[in-house]
Amino acid sequence: MILRHSFLAALAAGAAAGLGALPLLWLRRVPLWVQDGLLGFAGGMMIGAATLSLIPPAVAKGGLGQVLFGLGAGAGLLALLDVLLPHRHSRAPQKNAAPGPQQPLLVLAAIILHNLPEGLTMGVGLASGEDQVGLILTLAIGIQNAPEGLLAALPLREQGASGPRAVGLALATGMAEPVAALAGMLLVEALRGILGFFLAFAAGAMFYVVSDTLIPDSHGHGFERLSTLGFLAGFALMLVIRQVLA
Repeated sequence: MILRHSFLAALAAGAAAGLGALPLLWLRRVPLWVQDGLLGFAGGMMIGAATLSLIPPAVAKGGLGQVLFGLGAGAGLLALLDVLLPHRHSRAPQKNAAPGPQQPLLVLAAIILHNLPEGLTMGVGLASGEDQVGLILTLAIGIQNAPEGLLAALPLREQGASGPRAVGLALATGMAEPVAALAGMLLVEALRGILGFFLAFAAGAMFYVVSDTLIPDSHGHGFERLSTLGFLAGFALMLVIRQVLA
């Protein structure tokens, strides 16, 4: 019963990606300054979730050794997937490359890839048994999924896809999260003795996504300060959520 309720919570958080893309039913363009601000906001939420809700219980449960190993393993797995799976990070046009129809699909692949650690984070948090950690993480990830869903579907809309198709594909990217959350819950249940490692693993994966993708993608268009303000706003909101729910 608890597993089912936790999975439904992760499913709702993943579905927020589709909700965030709903403006694309009417819009085909979103200004770059809005995109950069939203990316910064999503990054701030992720860093806040990792540092405020994952690292402290990881240290308490597993000690420094498990935490350091988990951070390295989480970031290392994402780096390996970055190399092995075809996708495209940046929203900026690539040099000497025409924006062919495959590029929006590569962006979607990148979003799905980077939704995996968010889903894993929710699953680990929901199964950890730590007071309110799972709820805080799921709510935070659900909130930041809305701008991520919008930005995931935007390249398709710009290439001429219909609004419903773009929204549907954004929703599909979010559905990677409940699948990863289920895997995280099952792992924690089976290997609860190394819970600290799993919490730190999820944090390391989130750190990697923010540093490798969200921050670089939000820079280079002339709106770096706006992106930084978005980052701070996301972190501040995460802090408020944690204080209210903890």
